[in-house]
Amino acid sequence: VVLPRAFSSDASASIVGDSGEASRPRPATLSDSPTGEDAPGTFFELDDYKKHFPRGLQDSDLETMFTRLGGRPCLMVRPPALAIIDAMRSASSSPGARLFYLDSDGVRGTGKTSQLLHAVHYARHSGWLVLHIPRGRDLVSGGLWVEEGADGLLDQPHVAQQLLRDFAAVHRAQLAKVPVSDEGVKKQYGSQATLADVTDAGANDEQTAAAAFVDLSVELAGQTTLPVLVAIDEANCIVEPTAYHYKREQVEPEQLSIIRALKVLADGLQNGVVVAAESNSFPVAHRNGEFKQELGGGGGQTLPVADFTPEEYNKTLAFFDDAGVLNGLAEAEAGLMKMQTQLNPRQVLRRIILM
Repeated sequence: VVLPRAFSSDASASIVGDSGEASRPRPATLSDSPTGEDAPGTFFELDDYKKHFPRGLQDSDLETMFTRLGGRPCLMVRPPALAIIDAMRSASSSPGARLFYLDSDGVRGTGKTSQLLHAVHYARHSGWLVLHIPRGRDLVSGGLWVEEGADGLLDQPHVAQQLLRDFAAVHRAQLAKVPVSDEGVKKQYGSQATLADVTDAGANDEQTAAAAFVDLSVELAGQTTLPVLVAIDEANCIVEPTAYHYKREQVEPEQLSIIRALKVLADGLQNGVVVAAESNSFPVAHRNGEFKQELGGGGGQTLPVADFTPEEYNKTLAFFDDAGVLNGLAEAEAGLMKMQTQLNPRQVLRRIILM
């Protein structure tokens, strides 16, 4: 038995991948939804991908998958992302904060990152402000050094500056229309300042980056003009012992101003959604949900992200065959790959990439 293949006959639907991979026609089974609001198991294309993710997804497996698809960035619709999207839809009619934890009960490669990215894409496509942190480990080990900051905390100038630059790269036009509301922040930047002024101050000056990030977090927490999504991957790293030493002593995460600002933002967000995805690829000292207590007091909803169901697995193979990647896969081969990967999404993806 060979899986079916189907292609669009419209030549204008083809795109050319940046890496030089041969362009492929648009798969006939690809969803028409630009934000992936279809039935679970459907694949959709990330609309305005370079606009919403100017630095890419920072996930090598997903980026390679896009290349194999001829440069077409596609994700599968799965229930956890749909639950987050439902919460974002209701935010406009029922303001408040909603907190979600993406958890896989210790199993690696189940797709927590792709669920987070789906939520980020939906929010940006819908006009939300999105503070996306794709590598939580950078919060505790990404900078070159730490230095004394305000309130007895330690600043990471390089980490803060990169976060602000990434945020401004996507949202600067929106930020320029949102006035600063916090009185303390107004005193720092002026009564007529906008969120763009706050972001630019740190994005353009390493010395003020950490303070600007703290100020931005205060503004986002109290934001009412636009809803806010805070999306943190590898969020359990916020309780990991850091890579820094200061005055010959190891720095703890609660000593870092960025970590403190994120906790305040997650606890005090008035209008939006916080999504924190746990990573099982980077061992940390504290397990058993401790990071959930640190971020939002453990009061959020845990969304399990499990391995593929047999139906999701079959739909994945059918989609990649439809896209011309598999070129027909016999039932025996599909069964063998199912057994070897144990339906783990990342392992399935890696096997497909190599075909």
